[in-house]
Amino acid sequence: MKPEAADFPVERVYRGKTAKPDFSGSNAHFRDFRTRIREGMAGGPGFAGEFSVIQFGCGTGCSAVIVANNKTGQPYSFPRGGEDNMYLTLKYQLDSRLMVAQWGSYDSGKCIMEYFDFANGIWSAIAKREIGPLDACYKDIEENGP
Repeated sequence: MKPEAADFPVERVYRGKTAKPDFSGSNAHFRDFRTRIREGMAGGPGFAGEFSVIQFGCGTGCSAVIVANNKTGQPYSFPRGGEDNMYLTLKYQLDSRLMVAQWGSYDSGKCIMEYFDFANGIWSAIAKREIGPLDACYKDIEENGP
């Protein structure tokens, strides 16, 4: 049985002013992406009650993802992205902690779908399945049946 967004509800949705991103201390490595993060947070939260999902390219078929808390300004890395997870697409919603990620592995030649729970700043992998050959990742998540 595949995980459903309703199985990972949030307690509340943040509707306040978006905080400035925090690039100090252990967050200093996010500083290189400060413009993308600020712009990505400007629209307010869209994931897990108070987070913005910022996805940007790093080459052909390559993308990186940062999730930033609109209430506190805290940025977080997403566990997938880069050249090891090509054609990365995501499915998420404001009222759920569930993140669905679809990506391709050149090493195995397969398209993978993974499900993550994001709670208290920690990503937990909850399920993973092979969709098919790498070109299955050209279809969107809905077509591949999340």
